[in-house]
Amino acid sequence: MKKIVVLCMAVSLSLLACSTNVMGRSSFTLMPDSTLNQMGAESYADQKKQLPVSKDQRSSEIVHRVAQRLIEKCKEMYPDEVAGFEWEVNLFDDPKTPNAYAMPGGKIGIYTGILPICETEAGLAAVMGHEIGHALLRHGNERVTTQLVTTGAVTLVGAAVSVSDVFGDETSKAAVMGALGAGAQYGVILPFSRGNESEADEFGIVLMAAAGYDPSAAPQIWQNMKKLGEGGPEYMSTHPSHDRRIQDLESQLPEAMKYYDRAPQKYGMGDRF
Repeated sequence: MKKIVVLCMAVSLSLLACSTNVMGRSSFTLMPDSTLNQMGAESYADQKKQLPVSKDQRSSEIVHRVAQRLIEKCKEMYPDEVAGFEWEVNLFDDPKTPNAYAMPGGKIGIYTGILPICETEAGLAAVMGHEIGHALLRHGNERVTTQLVTTGAVTLVGAAVSVSDVFGDETSKAAVMGALGAGAQYGVILPFSRGNESEADEFGIVLMAAAGYDPSAAPQIWQNMKKLGEGGPEYMSTHPSHDRRIQDLESQLPEAMKYYDRAPQKYGMGDRF
């Protein structure tokens, strides 16, 4: 009987929580966007307390310049999806951690350790566009939903307004931060699914191209990662494999180039780090 009730509940929730993202894929999410955005802001505030912001003025200016161009293009191309976003960008001084993320709600964190892998503004635009894709496509919401269902916390949905409301202890908090995309400071990096990663890759290469950056930098990022070998950073260790991502991104270049050709202003590869 209990199994029947759980099954009925799952079916009811699926009917209520299914939506289609900008890539045309149906997704199952339970958390209201406003709640996820607030959770993202809370996580971001915690991170700013724990990690120093880089004092490298030149690199910081490049990061903010690239971010602003991508954000403006997001507002132009996806106004409804980013309507509730309160954008903020910081370059964190952590050269040993090649990491980047974009939280639900538009809080973006770039670690100095990722810049040598990016090499150029366009490389950073590829990474940042990918991370913005995770946020705009609600991949974090999908992962938090999975945790809510797994832990039986579904009844809290709609009432919770902070991370602590949903996951009280520090271990669970670390897990949800990982699900939102900023688990590195807690030692928790939860990989997105293969489908989420591929979807964010496809989104990111189009966004960077539309913003005026040469999309050929996107597969080059994964060439750089491949050179690092199996000992590369956890941030990039998820499926699909480097070779598959390179192949997929190269196959997407012709379509991305159409957006690049139509960009009102072109920056090419931009400045080097």
